[in-house]
Amino acid sequence: MIEVGKMQEAGFRSIELSKQNGLWDFMDDVDKLFFPEDLQEALNNKPRAKEFFYAINDSSKRFVLRWIKLAKTEKTRKARIEQIAELSAKGEKLNGS
Repeated sequence: MIEVGKMQEAGFRSIELSKQNGLWDFMDDVDKLFFPEDLQEALNNKPRAKEFFYAINDSSKRFVLRWIKLAKTEKTRKARIEQIAELSAKGEKLNGS
């Protein structure tokens, strides 16, 4: 929108607010397929989990990484990571991914 001159003032304000509160680049690591250490460790601890997870398509990986990142508590994050490791060890993907 900016490049073609169609961005409105409200759009510029929204961008600035997102940058100020840290949401502008919140998912950059997900988009870059950065696998957090705790996920890597969980996958390494389950036979065949790492190989399966790394073989799924990038869109499915991003879905999982977003789901993990959006956990509101550390307890939920750990449970989600464990679920991903368990599913991957069985050769299954997370529903919706």
